[in-house]
Amino acid sequence: ITVFTDFTYMEADDIKQLLKECLVSDIEISLQQELCHFLQGRPRFFTSFLSRLMMNKEHKKNSNEVIRDVFEQYRNLMTSAEKKGYIGSIYNHWEKHFYSTVTKLNRGDEYLKTAKLTSDILLNVCLQNLFSKEKLNYLEFSPDLADMVSTALVMIKEVESGYQCYMAEPMTILAGLNCFNNETHGDVMMEYFCNLLFSRYEGTLNQSSQARGLLMELVIALQFLRGWWLQKDKDKKNVFESYLPKKCFDIQRPVGVINCRNVNMVNDNDFLTNLQKP
Repeated sequence: ITVFTDFTYMEADDIKQLLKECLVSDIEISLQQELCHFLQGRPRFFTSFLSRLMMNKEHKKNSNEVIRDVFEQYRNLMTSAEKKGYIGSIYNHWEKHFYSTVTKLNRGDEYLKTAKLTSDILLNVCLQNLFSKEKLNYLEFSPDLADMVSTALVMIKEVESGYQCYMAEPMTILAGLNCFNNETHGDVMMEYFCNLLFSRYEGTLNQSSQARGLLMELVIALQFLRGWWLQKDKDKKNVFESYLPKKCFDIQRPVGVINCRNVNMVNDNDFLTNLQKP
């Protein structure tokens, strides 16, 4: 069983220091920030990217264009369905465990009633990281989650009360969102939120109005993001253009949720809540 712990987690500052050692010092700030953000996590993310850069015939030029091209190719390889044959792809990890079942270590008569798909728990951890406050962006670990931990898609961190599960890697989160938005898996994310809102079995009927209102905000925000995310025809006019500031459309991929509560939109944070956590 492979268990990914915070002991091997490389922070953005670690990546920044390694970039200074391995690449040119005058790398563009925006490119440097992007690399430091997306390569966070297990060390192989950085070493695999660096290896691909060294194998590039033009790597000796060490130009920003070459570095950006290699990085975008590597990120696409790791997080999308286009290169599913690559054995080290994080997207492949998501696909592999999408329909697997979490097996309880202590099976009883209630096992069949409580069995869950691994992907159900993985999605929960993923969304905890995206939408929760920093102190709540984890899932408490229990022995029954051993199968989920063995996917190597979550990070285990030891705390005073025991252990916690995080989905701390931007690369893993992006691959997960792409996987959950795959047409073959249906509308998984929307089903997740709708179940939280309307399913009596989730216990949400007893939730406060504020808690249910927050879930509804996430459903609305997700609908906006999906219209943007899944749009394949770039020339086709997007139905959301009339609702968003023009500067939004310079972003190739959605990186936040829309905050519609402030009609003035004085600054960027009024209409986009950043999910990248740089």
